[in-house]
Amino acid sequence: MTNVSPPKRSSILIISSGILVCALGLWLLSGQNCASAQIAKGTLATNNRPISVRATGLGSARNVPLYGFNGNNTFGPKWSTPNLLKQIKSIKPQIIRYPGGNVSDWWDWQTGWFINNSDLPTRYKQLSKVSMGLDELKKVIDATGCQVVFVLNMISSSLSDQILMLQHAQQMGIAVKWIELGNEYNIPNSAGMQKFKGAKLYATTSRNWISSIHNYFPLAQIAIVGGNSSNNLISSWNTIVLKETQSANAIVLHNYPWPIKVIDANGINFSLLYNQTNTIIQRKGFNIAKSLPSVWVTEYNILWGNLKRVSNKNQVLSNYCSWGDALGIILMTSTLTQQIPNLEIACVHNLTGYEPFSAIQTKNKTFNLLPNGIGIKAWGQASIGMSTMAQINFITNQKEGIPDYQLLGWKFSKDQIIKAILVNFTNRYMKVDLKMASLTKKISYRTIYANKNQQVIGLKNVQQKNGTTEKEILTLPPYSITNIEGI
Repeated sequence: MTNVSPPKRSSILIISSGILVCALGLWLLSGQNCASAQIAKGTLATNNRPISVRATGLGSARNVPLYGFNGNNTFGPKWSTPNLLKQIKSIKPQIIRYPGGNVSDWWDWQTGWFINNSDLPTRYKQLSKVSMGLDELKKVIDATGCQVVFVLNMISSSLSDQILMLQHAQQMGIAVKWIELGNEYNIPNSAGMQKFKGAKLYATTSRNWISSIHNYFPLAQIAIVGGNSSNNLISSWNTIVLKETQSANAIVLHNYPWPIKVIDANGINFSLLYNQTNTIIQRKGFNIAKSLPSVWVTEYNILWGNLKRVSNKNQVLSNYCSWGDALGIILMTSTLTQQIPNLEIACVHNLTGYEPFSAIQTKNKTFNLLPNGIGIKAWGQASIGMSTMAQINFITNQKEGIPDYQLLGWKFSKDQIIKAILVNFTNRYMKVDLKMASLTKKISYRTIYANKNQQVIGLKNVQQKNGTTEKEILTLPPYSITNIEGI
C-alpha cells in the first residue's frame, strides 16, 4: 500500500514524529489499560525557539458535519450509570450510532440484546447481558441532545420487524432521521457477504428496504454500505450499489489505519497517520467524493483491535492511551472533513467498551476521559452549534507551506459567533499570526498540551493555559490543542 502525498505545499523542517472486530481476548490477555501501560516520556521540545507562522486566509467554506461516536456498549456498564452518563454528557456527542457495528447483525431490539438463536456467533454468546435497549438510548439523547444513526439488522431480522423498531423509537420521542442499512457487508467472510454474496443482491435488497422505509418515514436519510476492495467481489462495490440504489441518500465509509503503518519507535507518527487516512479514502473509492451522494463515516480510528501481524503488541497498545492518540483522532477527523467535501456524519469508534478504541474508560468503572474522548471533546468545543467551517491556511515567514500533520486550523462560525481550533503536532513551539484567519479582534483561548508519548487519563499529566488577547498572535506549545472563541 503506497502512501498518499500530502497537499502540494513546500514542507518546512520541523522535528516531528509521526485496529474491525474488537479483540476482547487480546485486551484481557495483554492486561493493557491506561493505568498499566508504560510509555516513554518524550521531550516536549528539542528547541525552545518558536517557529514563526502566519495565516494566509481560509479555504472554501462548507457545512459542519455531525460529529459523534459509534455506540456499541456490549461490554457495559449501561449508559444510564450516573457517572458514565455524566461523562457522556460532558463530551456532547452530536450523534450516536446505535446499536453499533457488527452487533447490529444479531440485534433483538425488543430485548435490547443479542438474538436468542443458535446462529449467534460464539463471541457474542460469551458476553454477559448489558441493558442496551431503546430506553437506554433515550436517556443518552435526553442528557446530550444528540441525534441517532440507526443501523438496521438485515441478517437475523426482517424488514417489517426493523420498521416496527423505528416506529417504536419514534413513539418514544426518538427522531428517526438517519438510517444505515447494515454494517460492513463488503468485507469477506462478514455476515453480510455470506448472505448477499456480493454487492448486487445487497443493493437490490437495499432498494426494496429504502422504498418501504420511506413509506413510513419519508424524510429519513438512508445510507448504504460503501467501500471498494481489491477482492473481486468488492472491487466495484461502490459503482454497483449506487447504480442499483439511486434512492439512497448516502454511502458509508469506514476508515481504519493499521497500527503498524502509523506507529514507529517514537509513537504515533502523524505524517504516516495523515497519509494512511488518505490512502484508505482513495483505496475504497471515496477520492471522487464530489460525484457521490452524501458520505457518512460511521466508524474511524486507528485499528487497535487487529494486531495479528504485530510482534510487539504491548509496545503498540501502549500508544492508545498516549497524548499522541488525542492529537491523532483530531488529525483523522480533520483529514476526513477536508478530503470529503460532502461528509455529513463522522462517528469515532467507539464511545465506550474496549479501551484502546474508547472515549471513556469503563473497564474499571472509573469513567475518565481517554485520549479519543479528550480529542473529540476539544473538536466539539469548536464545532458544536456552528453552521459553517473553513480550514485556515498557514505559511512560515519564509513563505513555505505547512502540511496538516504539522499544524492545522479550522474556523467555525454561525451568525456572529466565531470559534476555531488549532493543533500543533510538532515538538517545536509555534508563534502563529492569525490576522488573516478572519477571527475577531479580541479572542479568548484555552490550550492543553503534554508530551506526545505521555500516558493520559482524563487531564492527568496534561498542562493547560487560558487567556485572552487582542494581538491576534498566539504561541502554541509543542503537541498542543488550542480552542479559540471570539469575544
